[in-house]
Amino acid sequence: IDIKEYNSFADNTTDTFIFTIIPDNNHVIKLSSPITVTIERKDGYYFINFSGDKSDIIYKVDGFSIIPENFFTLLSGNFKADWRWAVSKETFTKEKFDSYVESVFSKIDFYKQCGVINPKNPNTAYFGDTDGRVGAVLYALLVSGHIGIRGEGWSLLCQLLKHEDMASFAYENKKLKKLFTLLDTRDMILNELHQHVFLKGDAITPCIFLGDHTGDRFSTIFGDKYILTLLNSMRNMEGNKDSRINKNVVVLAGNHEINFNGNYSARLANHKLSSGDTYDLIKTLDVCNYDSETKVLTSHHGIIRNEENECYCLGALQVPFNQMKDPIDPEELANIFNKKHKQHMDDRLIHLIRSNAIASTPVYDNYFNNTTAFRPKPEDIFKCGQTLKKSKQKYGHYGLGVDQHQKIDNYTMGLNSWKIAPNERGDKKGVPGLSCFQSH
Repeated sequence: IDIKEYNSFADNTTDTFIFTIIPDNNHVIKLSSPITVTIERKDGYYFINFSGDKSDIIYKVDGFSIIPENFFTLLSGNFKADWRWAVSKETFTKEKFDSYVESVFSKIDFYKQCGVINPKNPNTAYFGDTDGRVGAVLYALLVSGHIGIRGEGWSLLCQLLKHEDMASFAYENKKLKKLFTLLDTRDMILNELHQHVFLKGDAITPCIFLGDHTGDRFSTIFGDKYILTLLNSMRNMEGNKDSRINKNVVVLAGNHEINFNGNYSARLANHKLSSGDTYDLIKTLDVCNYDSETKVLTSHHGIIRNEENECYCLGALQVPFNQMKDPIDPEELANIFNKKHKQHMDDRLIHLIRSNAIASTPVYDNYFNNTTAFRPKPEDIFKCGQTLKKSKQKYGHYGLGVDQHQKIDNYTMGLNSWKIAPNERGDKKGVPGLSCFQSH
C-alpha cells in the first residue's frame, strides 16, 4: 500500500484509492490470482470493488478503515483455499491426549454433557447438529480418532472455542453485529490453527454427521468451507482418491445445508458476512444413509410414514409406497430419497436462490419452508422404523438430544444440539450442547 496515496484518500483530498493484493505462497490461504482493490467514495458511501480471477465483486459500505479484519471478512469467500492435511499417527499417549481434550473442551458449556466416544471402538459414532461451530466438528473428529493437533494448535483451538462461546452468547442476546465480528475473528484463528491439524491414517471409528453443520447461526462462508472440505476429505466419495486414510465418515445434509449459503442470520438480516459459495461442497451430500449391518437408518429430520397419502416423508421429500419394489426395504428407501434430493440439488435454480443471486420462486419457497418445518414426533419416527424391518433411526433437527447418560442404543434417537435437561428448579428446559453417541 502506498501510504501517501492512502493518507490523501483518508483526509478526503482524493476520492479513489487503488491497491493490489498478490498471492503469498508462504500462507495457508492463496488467492487464485492477484486482486485489484478499488475504493471509491461517493454520496456518503464507500464502494469497494474487488477485481480478479475474471470477476468483479462490489461492496457498498457506510464506513471504512483498512484493518486486517475488514479485508479478511470481505475476501475470505473468494480465496482459493489450499487446505491440505498431512497424514500421521498420534504421538501422544491416550492419557496425554485425553488430558489435552479435557483441558480444552471442558471449559465450554456446549461440550460438558457429551457422551463418551472411544476411538479404539469400531462401532459407529453419531454426531448431531453443530450449527456452524467449527470447534464442534473438530471435537468430533478428535475424539473419534480422525484428526490430531500439534504444538501451539491446542492454544489456538482454545481461542477458537472461546470466540465461538462468546458468539453463542451474542446470538442468544440478539447482538448480531457482535456475533458477526466474533465469527470473523474465529475464522482468522482457524486460518492459523489449520497449520497444526493433521489427519490420522489409522482411524477405525466410523462417524456419521447428521446435518446442520453449515449454513447455520455460527456459520461463515470461510468456516463452512473449512468444515466441508475437512469432512469431505474423509468421505468415501467420487473424487476422493486419498489412499492414506480410512474413508469411513458419512456426512448428511440438513435443512441448513440445503437452504442457506453461509450464515442464515446474516442472510435474514440482509448482512453480507463474506462472498463465496458452498454449493459445490454440499451438493454431493446425501440426506439419508442405511447401514445393513447395524440396521441403523440415519437422516437429519427422521423419516415417517404417511398412511393417508401412502408415502414416506423426509423433510420436503416424499417417496410413494408404489415407487418402491419392496415398500418396507430401508436400503431401497434411502437410495430413492437420495436420488430425489440430488435431482433438486442439481437444479441450477436452487443454486442461484441459495446463493441469493435471484429471488426465490413459490415452488422453492414451499420446498425450503417444508424442509425446515418438518418436525415429526419421535413416536412416528419409531413406528416408521419398525415397519422398515425394525430399523433403528438416528436423526438430529428436532430431536430431544442425548447426553453422557445415554447408554442404551434406542430404536429412536434424536441427536439435536438442544438437550432437554432439568434446570435448578427441576423444570424441563432446553440447553445447548453437542449430542453424540456410540454404543459400547
